[in-house]
Amino acid sequence: MRTIISVGLLILVVGGFPATLIGDNTTTVAGTVQHPWVKTYPTIVYIDEISDQEFTPPHVNPTIAHQRKSFFPRALPVLVGTTVDFLNSDRRKHNLFSPDGEKYDLGSWDQGKKRSYTFKRAGVYTQVCSLHPQMVAYVVVVKTPYFAVADEVGRYRILNVPAGEWKLKVWNERLAPSQLSKSYPVKVATAQEAKIDIPVASLPTGVRKYWLEPPPPAGASLVQRGAWLFRQKGCFLCHGPEGGRGVPNKNYVAGLVPALNTLAERLMLFDPEDVEAIVEQLEQGRDLESLTESPPVPRFNVFLAQYRSARDVIRNGSHPGKKNSRGPTPPLAMPTWDSILSKADIDALIAYLLTLQPWEEKEP
Repeated sequence: MRTIISVGLLILVVGGFPATLIGDNTTTVAGTVQHPWVKTYPTIVYIDEISDQEFTPPHVNPTIAHQRKSFFPRALPVLVGTTVDFLNSDRRKHNLFSPDGEKYDLGSWDQGKKRSYTFKRAGVYTQVCSLHPQMVAYVVVVKTPYFAVADEVGRYRILNVPAGEWKLKVWNERLAPSQLSKSYPVKVATAQEAKIDIPVASLPTGVRKYWLEPPPPAGASLVQRGAWLFRQKGCFLCHGPEGGRGVPNKNYVAGLVPALNTLAERLMLFDPEDVEAIVEQLEQGRDLESLTESPPVPRFNVFLAQYRSARDVIRNGSHPGKKNSRGPTPPLAMPTWDSILSKADIDALIAYLLTLQPWEEKEP
C-alpha cells in the first residue's frame, strides 16, 4: 500500500521508502485527487509556481533504487536543481538513461554502487534501463518545494505552504497532455488548512493512449497484431510512427534511430508479391526455417539469413556504434525483448513491418 508523502522543505527517500522532514505543518493544502489511475500509478500534486520566491534544493539527495528489476519509487517529485542518486540494489548490473530533457545516459553499474544526476530544468524525465526494457520510472521536476504524492485512494497533503493564491497541478503517467496542463486555483490562509478536491476531467471521446489500446480481437490477422504490438510496446517512440522516421540518437553513427519501413528491402524482398508470400507463410504459423524444399520467394536463403538477423536483434537487442569513439555512448539502444515477446509476437512484428515498404509504382 502506498502512503501519503507530504513535503514541506525536503523529501528523503531511503532504500526506496519515502520519509518526510516536517517543519510547521499548520498551513497545508489537502484533499483528494479523483481519477481512475490513482489506485495503480503514483499521482503527484504540486503548486506550479511562486514567482516572487527562490528555493534552495535539499542538501540530502533523494534516491531512486534499482530493485528486483524495477525502480523504487516509480515516480519521484523533486525541486529544480535537486541531485538524485540512482542506487543499484540488485545483484545484476543495471543501466539508466533518459530520452527527455538533456537526454542523459549514466551508463551501467553493479550492485551497491550509485550514480547521480542534477535536474536543472522543470519537466518530466522518464528513467529507463536499456538492459531491462520493462523497467521505467519518472522524475517529476517542479519549480516549488510544495508537492505531495497521493495515496492509493487519492488523498494528498502538502505542508508548510505560504499564504497566498496559487495554482495546483496534477501529474500521473497515464494522464493526457490536456489533463496535465490544467491548473486548479487554491487560496491559502495563514495557519489554516485549505481543502481542495481535484476531479481530473475525463478524456474527450475518441482520445486514447497507445498503452490502453485493447489487443486485436480473436481472428485478427498477424499483421494487425504486429501493428498493435508496435504501438503497445512503444516501438514508435524511437522508430517513428509506422516505422517511418527514427528519432535523433546523439553520437550514433547513423545519427538517427533506424527507420523500419524499408525492412522488406533490407530482408531482400524487392516486390510486393514477395512480401505477400512471406506474410502468408507467417499468417499460417509456418516455421520459415522448414521451407527449404519449396521456398516461397526467389533468393529465399538470402532472405532467411536476413530474417534471422532481424529476429535476433529484436530478441537480443543491439548497442549502437559511436560516431566519435571518444564521445559519449548513444543514449538510445535497442533493448532485449526475448523475455517479453514470444516467437509468434516477433513474427507478427516482422510481418507488420514488411507491409510498410513504400513500393515504387511499376511502369506499365
